[in-house]
Amino acid sequence: MADESLRVPQPLNDFRTFPTLHPFVPRADGSPGLSNVVLQSRGDGVFEYAIPTLVDGVDLLQIGPDEPLRVAVENGIENYPRFNSVPEVEAWIQANHGNINEDGSLGAPPFKTLLKKLLFQ
Repeated sequence: MADESLRVPQPLNDFRTFPTLHPFVPRADGSPGLSNVVLQSRGDGVFEYAIPTLVDGVDLLQIGPDEPLRVAVENGIENYPRFNSVPEVEAWIQANHGNINEDGSLGAPPFKTLLKKLLFQ
C-alpha cells in the first residue's frame, strides 16, 4: 500500500495553469530571482484556493493583504487550484513551489518534493 503522506493532493477542478503571468524577476543586485511565484491559501467558505501573491513581477501583498484575492477574483477564482481543506491546499502549495512556469502553467511533476520526503523523513 502506498504511503499516503507522500501523496500530493490534486485540485478538485481541472487546474492546468494560472490565468496570470509569473516572470522571473531579477534581484536588486542583478542576479536572477529564484522564485517567480509565492502561493497562499484563501478560502471562500466552501473551498480553499491556491492563489499567487507574486503576479507579473509585482508583489501583490505590498499593495495590500487582500490584493492577491482581488486579482484572483478578477481573473476568475474558478481558474485557480481548488481544494476541500486547508491541509490539502497547503500540501499542494508546498509540493509545487518552484514548479510554476512564467506563463502560469504548472511545471514538472513535484518529484523533487516526493524525493525529499523519501530521503529526509
